[in-house]
Amino acid sequence: MSPTPSRTPTNSTNLSRSWSLNIAWGAVWGREELPRKTRSMLNLAMISILNRPHELRVHIKGALVNGVTKDEIREIFMQVAIYAGVPAGVDSFRIAREVFAELDKG
Repeated sequence: MSPTPSRTPTNSTNLSRSWSLNIAWGAVWGREELPRKTRSMLNLAMISILNRPHELRVHIKGALVNGVTKDEIREIFMQVAIYAGVPAGVDSFRIAREVFAELDKG
């Protein structure tokens, strides 16, 4: 028996991607109550605490575009280490160093 169309991996992935684009990037990021820089800073802390290394890489790059400095990113991960645990902070610092090095190379 083949899966129903609504349960195929492709449709599930497309639905997830569509939701993410419309809700997260449209409805939430488009709100004016918080500046994009602040949203980026919050996301860096939350994503690092959730141990989502791929997403963290993407959001570090986006945070830099949104005006978050490398020093501010380091401070965010210092807060993560203190409040969410040293392993989360250490992993976040490592990923940030890798992203910074990649961006510095061009």
